[in-house]
Amino acid sequence: WNLSGVPVLPGINVIEVRFMGENDQVVRSQKVEVWYDDGSVAAVSGTLPVDDTVWAPASGPYRITGTVTVPVGGTLQILPGTTLYFAQDASLLINGRLLAEGTEASRIRMTREPGTLTTWSGVRLNNSTQDNRLTYADLAFASANDAVRIDNSQLLIDHVTWTDTTSTIIDMSN
Repeated sequence: WNLSGVPVLPGINVIEVRFMGENDQVVRSQKVEVWYDDGSVAAVSGTLPVDDTVWAPASGPYRITGTVTVPVGGTLQILPGTTLYFAQDASLLINGRLLAEGTEASRIRMTREPGTLTTWSGVRLNNSTQDNRLTYADLAFASANDAVRIDNSQLLIDHVTWTDTTSTIIDMSN
């Protein structure tokens, strides 16, 4: 099939399908996730630079192949609409700052690699007392450990969903 005239970005896109009746009245609507692969997956692992790193939908999707560490003094900004695919047991470790702020219309997606049955190890905040944010995001299959672990850190969580996660969703300790 073809998505002619529908703007999509690499990664997971949510498209609303409307079923129309007489007089162009919406009879039913349903949101459908469409995975668009243009062959430009960016593989990431290791420690990010000690400055601002921005992950944008047009530069992704991002394939997290191991632990990605945001060092003290560093910031990882994940823009609305960005998709992150995690390899088995891969994770985000935030020692610096996380700004993952999607929007209602353009959510951030964090999930396992397409076509696999694996789980990933979630998002970890460690001694990060900065203004960390995880908003309008969908996390799926983060079951290898707790989906979000917050150790001596602060994190604003708003409009976040978790699916297919069989362990603790949020674990906090101080």
